[in-house]
Amino acid sequence: MNGFKRFCLIIFGLAGLLSLAVFALPAFFGLYEKEIAAIAVDPIGGRAIVCLACITAIGLAFCLLRGIFTPRNRKSVIISSEGGDEIQVTRDAIKAQAVHVIECDGTMTARSVAVKAKKRGHIRVFARVQPQTPINVVDAGATLHADLVRGLADICGDKVESVDIEFLDAVTHEEPQSFDELEASYASARATVPAASVPAVEEHASDDITVPMGTSSWHPLEVAQTAPEVPEPQVTLDEPTPEPADGEEQ
Repeated sequence: MNGFKRFCLIIFGLAGLLSLAVFALPAFFGLYEKEIAAIAVDPIGGRAIVCLACITAIGLAFCLLRGIFTPRNRKSVIISSEGGDEIQVTRDAIKAQAVHVIECDGTMTARSVAVKAKKRGHIRVFARVQPQTPINVVDAGATLHADLVRGLADICGDKVESVDIEFLDAVTHEEPQSFDELEASYASARATVPAASVPAVEEHASDDITVPMGTSSWHPLEVAQTAPEVPEPQVTLDEPTPEPADGEEQ
């Protein structure tokens, strides 16, 4: 039961109980006659009582019409008859077969499967399917429909009247990234590109100075410091003095 149906049932139940109390307590038990009469005379109180009575009447009429015109959904379906014997299949077995066909290859998940059996054994199947990955719904839907018809025919014969499929969002569906996230990812990808992969800038024979705008790394200029030249020391060797001959004065 979804939230809206639960809310309607709660409002209908409260309105019915209050209406019953307003009309039954003074009439059958003689309780709170003056208080209820004062509330009914007041304009706001009288309108509240009328609203409670209208909600109760609408709810009772809806329950009556639904009970009369809602078709019976049988728990089992008569597949065939052999003489006086009947072969029946439960709706739970049909539902289990449909779930098995949907999830046999592991690419889809059956979120809900509803089986309705009509008066003469005709079966209507409705399945909500959630793919594990984004798929082409047109091709996958046609293939899955054919597989379900064949799989259900194995246990129901020719009693399958219709097979309806509803695809939900894929499990791995990712939200689109924002512009800032895409720009940041592009910048990080550019930063990881090596300098060698950046195309070189063509040199043109002109007097213009061309500055490359690639992502190659910049190297600072190395300035060589020249020290003043120091003259090498020169060493002069004294020649040996010749010894004087005999009889010569030194």
